[in-house]
Amino acid sequence: MRQTALLWVACMALLVGCNRESVKDKAKHVTNKAGQVVGEGASSFFTGIGEGVDKTITSYDVRLSDELKDLGVSVTVAKRTDATGANSGQSLSFDILNKSAASGVMRLRLFNDKNQEIGRSTANITFEADGGRYVQFLLEKEVPVMMTKYVELDMKKE
Repeated sequence: MRQTALLWVACMALLVGCNRESVKDKAKHVTNKAGQVVGEGASSFFTGIGEGVDKTITSYDVRLSDELKDLGVSVTVAKRTDATGANSGQSLSFDILNKSAASGVMRLRLFNDKNQEIGRSTANITFEADGGRYVQFLLEKEVPVMMTKYVELDMKKE
C-alpha cells in the first residue's frame, strides 16, 4: 500500500514538469510500473500463503521403524488438526502408503528438540497390499504438539 502511494506521488511530480505529450507517455509508463509492482506483490503474497500452508502440513520429521520400512511404508503428508466431539483434543494424521499387507496397532511417539518423548498415541490399522490411506492419531489437548521436532511411527508389540 505504501509503495503504491509513493508511486502515485512520483507520478504527480513527473506530470507537473512535463509538456502535454510527454505527460501522457510518462503517466502511462508510471501506471504500468505501479500495476507491475502491485501485481508482483499480490503474487508473492499468495505464493507465500501457499508455502506457509505447505510448511505447516509437512513440517514433521517422520521417522519409521525398520519393521515399517520392510513393509514398504512411506509417509507423504503429516498434518495436525483439532479433534472434536467426544475425542476433543488434537490429532495428527498421516498419509501412509504401503507395499505389503499389514494389520495391527501402529504407535506414534512425539519428541522435542532434546529428544525427550512428549506424547504418544496408537491407531488400529489394516493395510491391503499396494495401498494407502490416512491414519489419524488422537492426542490429549495437553500434548505440546507445536514443540515436536520429530515423530516416530512403529508397530506396537503386544
